Amino acid sequence: INEGTVGLVKAASRFDENQLNFWQKAVIQEQSHHGLWAWMAPRVKTIVPNDKAHAFVDTIRDNCVVLQDAEDWAKRLFSEELPLEHPIVKEVGKAYFTQAIEAVKNEGLEAKAIFDSIKQAQNVGGKKLFMPMRLILSGVEHGPEMPKLFNLLGQNLVLDKLQRAEERLS
Repeated sequence: INEGTVGLVKAASRFDENQLNFWQKAVIQEQSHHGLWAWMAPRVKTIVPNDKAHAFVDTIRDNCVVLQDAEDWAKRLFSEELPLEHPIVKEVGKAYFTQAIEAVKNEGLEAKAIFDSIKQAQNVGGKKLFMPMRLILSGVEHGPEMPKLFNLLGQNLVLDKLQRAEERLS
């Protein structure tokens, strides 16, 4: 036996996926925008518009652990699909999206002002206030902060998604 290998365990290596994800997320948090975009670009550059690359990285950084996460976010955020069958979207209905459109037109992309306007006009709060907007913009119930989503998508795409939701819920 070689003296350098005395005392080494010969059992198969084991790993804890949660531990790996923790460290992977820590590495992502430390990367520059440029470094993260270089990592993501091969999978997302055909989905994410060039002028949105920096905002995309900023928006999804906290919600990305592996490269597939970045691709999934790109597809959801820039997709034509809308989760209109989600129970909370059906529950708030067309009136919510009509008000959301007016709020975005009047308030720009100021998240607090948009949600204050919807809250006052629709008399909704909590999940019924935030979840329908998040679902229509991102396709999922949890994810990036709403101000970052608004900034990434821009007023035109936000309005487009809201208008398509309003029309299809008629």
